[in-house]
Amino acid sequence: MQTVDSTTILLAELAAVLQTRVAEVESVKQAQITLRHQHLPKLADHGIIEYDQWSETVR
Repeated sequence: MQTVDSTTILLAELAAVLQTRVAEVESVKQAQITLRHQHLPKLADHGIIEYDQWSETVR
């Protein structure tokens, strides 16, 4: 897994990990779309993560 620093991961890398570990996720692209439009904004709104949509990084 490639990270930007020790606490930050790129959206593409996170999606790739999910695709290999979650049976319902059929492709990396599907994981990226779902994360980008559903899960990451909600988690960020609740202060659980920091998500930068421009650099596509999750902290």
